[in-house]
Amino acid sequence: MFHMVKKLTTMTCKCQSFNRSTKLLNTQLFKARDANVSMQAIRCLSTTNARPAKRKQNPAKVLSYSLKKARLYKETRKTRVIEVRKNMMVHQLAEAANVKPELIVEAADILGRKVYFSTVLTDFGFLCEIVKKLGLRRKLEGGGKTFEKTLLADKDECRSPKPHDMSSFPHRPPIITIMGHVDHGKTTLLDYLRKTTVAEKEAGGITQKIGAFSVKLNEEKNITFLDTPGHAAFTAMRQRGAQLTDIVVLVVAADDGIMEQTEESIRMANESKVPIIVAINKCDSKNAKPEKVIKQLVHHNLEPEKAGGKTQVIQISAKTGMGISNLVESILLEAEMMDLRADPSARVEGVIVESNKSKTHGPVGSVVVQQGILKRGMWLTAGTAFARVKFITDENNKQMSEASPGAAVNIVGWKSLPPVGEIMLQVNTEFRAKEVTQYRSKLQSMEQLDEDWKKISKIRQKEKEMYVEMKMKGLRKQQSRFLLNEKSNSLFTTTHDVPQLNIIVKADVEGSLDAIMQVLKTYDCTDLCELNVISSGVGGMTENDLISAKAFSGSIILFNQSASEEQLKSATRHSVPVQQFDVIYHLVDHLKETLEDLIEERDSRVLAEASVLDTFRYKMKNGEKKLVAGCSINTGQFDVSGTYAIVRNGEIIHEGELSSIQKKSLSVKTVKSGDECGIVFLDSSAAPQPGDVIQQIEYFKKELTWSPPGF
Repeated sequence: MFHMVKKLTTMTCKCQSFNRSTKLLNTQLFKARDANVSMQAIRCLSTTNARPAKRKQNPAKVLSYSLKKARLYKETRKTRVIEVRKNMMVHQLAEAANVKPELIVEAADILGRKVYFSTVLTDFGFLCEIVKKLGLRRKLEGGGKTFEKTLLADKDECRSPKPHDMSSFPHRPPIITIMGHVDHGKTTLLDYLRKTTVAEKEAGGITQKIGAFSVKLNEEKNITFLDTPGHAAFTAMRQRGAQLTDIVVLVVAADDGIMEQTEESIRMANESKVPIIVAINKCDSKNAKPEKVIKQLVHHNLEPEKAGGKTQVIQISAKTGMGISNLVESILLEAEMMDLRADPSARVEGVIVESNKSKTHGPVGSVVVQQGILKRGMWLTAGTAFARVKFITDENNKQMSEASPGAAVNIVGWKSLPPVGEIMLQVNTEFRAKEVTQYRSKLQSMEQLDEDWKKISKIRQKEKEMYVEMKMKGLRKQQSRFLLNEKSNSLFTTTHDVPQLNIIVKADVEGSLDAIMQVLKTYDCTDLCELNVISSGVGGMTENDLISAKAFSGSIILFNQSASEEQLKSATRHSVPVQQFDVIYHLVDHLKETLEDLIEERDSRVLAEASVLDTFRYKMKNGEKKLVAGCSINTGQFDVSGTYAIVRNGEIIHEGELSSIQKKSLSVKTVKSGDECGIVFLDSSAAPQPGDVIQQIEYFKKELTWSPPGF
């Protein structure tokens, strides 16, 4: 019994000694880190003699403190073995080792290389060194066999390769994109072709979302049109239209000529290597100058066919129909020369043109089918969204049994809002659809983590530099709070000295929301008032939006969305302002006015100036003696009701109002440049001296200089 107690006492003493040694080692590591020493110095600290005699460790294998703390201690004496392969990504190695990706990044940093969560470890030897640093052993995946298929090929879904010979496949309708400057008549032209009046119903008279629809010209010929917005805020929509189209019809107003968005449309079409047909619209106008437009086109390398060039130029009037038949013939001729064909037996492929949330059908995606025949019941993927097609509708919401290549349709059945501009692909089963979208979501998360890690590294580096700088100057350690400016990726100190406008943005479709967010990103007056977007999304206002807006003392902006009476009453109870807009420049004007009202910072300007020649005491009517400054007015006009400052050696020593202005022993309200007068300040502490300058100052609010492109 005595021997057992003695043995137990000995073990207890050893454990206490080991705990004290570990605590001392950790303290030294923290001190070394706070002293901003190198990693090699931290390793040297780990060779202290404070270790237990029977627990010696090789100093070369000791990692930094955070790595050592998270090291995988083995339950048995046998080291755990993990499977690795060539070209593994950092996050994949972390999953195989069952550790956090941050540890892989830090281990690589110790080994002298900088990696991020999505970095591919192409150097297999370096990968093995990381595994060794983690105290693990490795073996090749599959017993030493190399796998050619990567994770991307296993999980993702890609387009099918097109056959070299397409001559055996049937023709498909051409996809035509109408592009041009705002208010040049693009939608009016389409209205004439499909016998509708969409342009008259559009808010503000301008198109604010991309529209896709088919026009049947005769029993055999169909054309699919994309109507893009011409406003500067909708650049991304025009870019998507140019990339998807077969032919671009460039609409130019005969009275305005080539404008800013016209030039942008030409550039986008040239980048996409798409043929351009120019339609000079409004030729029936009194101010029409089609010859001037043709000269401008030549300047932009669009030489008309009549002048020996390759560009078809048609003069039209979308209102009266003049020249429309010639334009249609030109489109069909160009499409016939391009010999557009598609494989109807292939799996379905297409592009998401627009997406929105319907109150009755949920997420709806507008797509242009590029190959295959779209039918009900099919499983589709687009980016991180997938769907089982419940039903298909055309632009008039009429249900269709199927959609052939080249058709523009709406698809109902999406589980979430499909991202605009993504490729739509058919898959065989629900399991495959979920597998693809889950992989894409994970890949996006890893890319976002990679970006966040880079930003965090910049912040840490900045803090480290500040710490070293303060230490060298002998200053005390101070805590600084930093924020990351997303636009410039620069660091700045938050002051909270300027007012803030917090908003929540809700739009009807993804394209409109993207256009609004692009406009808000151009805001550059944060020194006067901060503009913060708390959240944004597609769909109507929800109770969560009201709660968030109330928490941040913000407001809700609805674009092409209506709020019910109950929602407005709920917003009133929460004291949350709700603004509704259907035209984007009305929204921007509202934000400008609100921001200007919030600006508190003021500026000043000098209205008039006088030089002090002499001073003397003068007895007023009430018996009080006042100090009078005899002055000569140099510039401007002094008004007794203004604000005045005494300037001495370039610095303002007093600021206040005047009691009176004396001119030839009489009190006057104003004196002009060249006059001499006596000035008496209302405050008796004001003491001007000969040689001083007295200025009349006017204070005013600083102006908001934010001017988004196109507004």
